[in-house]
Amino acid sequence: MKLLDLRHLKQMARETPSLSQPLRQLLIEEPDYIEAQEFLIKLKIWLRLMSIAEERR
Repeated sequence: MKLLDLRHLKQMARETPSLSQPLRQLLIEEPDYIEAQEFLIKLKIWLRLMSIAEERR
């Protein structure tokens, strides 16, 4: 089982004001480490949220 460290991603979310609030909150609330398979599943959701936020600008 390969775990990925999300601490850097979570810190970026805290420091990036242009990131949409729902996405920022989702990222910050993630555990510090998640399995690679889970990351890939969540990545698709995170990218979709970013796309929706950009469309609304």
